[in-house]
Amino acid sequence: MSKKIIHTLVFATGIVLPFILIILYPDLYNKYDFSVMKSWANFSASIFDVYLTTCRCEYPALGLMLSTIPIKIVGGDPVFFRLYLALYDVAIIIVFYYLLRALSVKNPLLWAGLLGIVPSSWAGTSLWGQIDNIGQLFVLAAFFMVYLIFTYKKITLKYYLYCIIAGVFASCMLMTKQLLVFPFAALSVVVSIVILIRDDSVKQKIVAFLSLFVGLFVSVLCVDALFEFDAHFISHLHRILDVYGSERHLHEISANGFNIWMSLGSDFVDARQAFWQNVTPKTGGFVLFAVYSISIAAFTTYKLFVHKVHFSKTHMFACLLCFFALFNLAFNVLLTGTHERYLLYFYPYIILASLLLKHNATLYISLGMAIVYGVFVLIILNRDYELIIHYITGALHLAFFVYLTVLLFMQLSFSKHAK
Repeated sequence: MSKKIIHTLVFATGIVLPFILIILYPDLYNKYDFSVMKSWANFSASIFDVYLTTCRCEYPALGLMLSTIPIKIVGGDPVFFRLYLALYDVAIIIVFYYLLRALSVKNPLLWAGLLGIVPSSWAGTSLWGQIDNIGQLFVLAAFFMVYLIFTYKKITLKYYLYCIIAGVFASCMLMTKQLLVFPFAALSVVVSIVILIRDDSVKQKIVAFLSLFVGLFVSVLCVDALFEFDAHFISHLHRILDVYGSERHLHEISANGFNIWMSLGSDFVDARQAFWQNVTPKTGGFVLFAVYSISIAAFTTYKLFVHKVHFSKTHMFACLLCFFALFNLAFNVLLTGTHERYLLYFYPYIILASLLLKHNATLYISLGMAIVYGVFVLIILNRDYELIIHYITGALHLAFFVYLTVLLFMQLSFSKHAK
C-alpha cells in the first residue's frame, strides 16, 4: 500500500471517527451540560430577547445561537445535536490541513488526520456534547488569517482585507464562549507582533491595526443589534461578563480540571483559603499567571524584533504558535477553577509548532500527551474515576509546561534558522 493511500486513510479516519463514536455510544455524553443548553433552547422568550429574561443563558450570542437553534431543529435529540457538533470537528481538520499546506509542511493529510484521531480533539467537544470546537474553528481560522498577514508581501487592499477578516474571526471567538478570552488575549499578542515586525511604514501598520479593530468591533456591533439587553450594558458581551463572569469558578481549586493548587490536598477545596501567610491559591494563581504570561510575551516580542533578520518567517511563526500554546497551557496549570476540557486550545497549536520547528521529540511527546489528556477527559465523561488521575495528568502537564517553556527560550535564543 502506497504512502499516499495510507495518509488518505488516516485523514478519512480522522474525519469519520467522531461520527462513529457518537453513533456507537449514544449515551456517552455530559447530560448536565446538554440539559442546560436544552433549557435555553426551550425558554419561552425569543432567543433575541433572552438576555432580558430570567433565563441563565451564560453563553455569548454566537455560542447561544449555534447551540440552542440546532437543539430546537433536531427536537432536543442529543445524538443528532452531537452529530451536528461533529461537523465542526470535520471543519477543523480541513482548515488544519490547508494551513499545513500553506506552511509547506510535509504529509499534511497524515498530520491533519492524526489531529482528528487523537482523543483530545473530540472527547470534550462532539462526544461530550459541548460547543468548544466551534470556538476552536474560529481560533484556527483566525490563525490562518494571521499567517496570511505575516507572509503577504505587497501592501494592497487585499492585505487590509485579511486584517479585517482576522478581526471578524477574533470577534467570533469572543462571542462563542467566555473561556475564549484566553486564546483571544494570546492571539492579540501574536497578531500585534506580526504587524509590528513586518517591514511596513508606520502609516501602513496603523491602517492594519485599524482594519483589525473594524473587523472586531463591527462584528460585535452587528450581533448586538440583533439582541435586546439592558441599556446600561454597552454590549451583550458586557452583560455576559458582568452577570456570569468567571469569578465563581476561580473560588474553587478545580472545576474537575487539574492545576498546581491541587497539590495542596483533597481537603483544600476553597481557593480563597490562605495556604501561606495571606496568600490564597486564587490570588497566587493570578500573580503566577500574570507574571509568566507577561514575561513570555515580552521575551518573545523582544527576541523576534532583535533577531528577525536571522530567522525565517516559518521559524518565527512556529515560535508564535509555541507562545500561543504555552499561554493556553499556563492558565490551565497556574489558575484555579480550571475545567477538564480547557486544554482543547493547546494541542493543535503545539503540534503545528513542532512540525514547523521539525522538532521530532516535541512532536511525538505532544501527540502522546494529547492521547493522555483525551483519555483523561473520557474518564471524566464516564464518571468512573479516582482523584489520582487528576494528580497524574496534572503532574505530566506541569512537566510538559516546563519543557515547552525551555524549548521556546532555546528556539528564540540559540536556534540557527537563518533566512
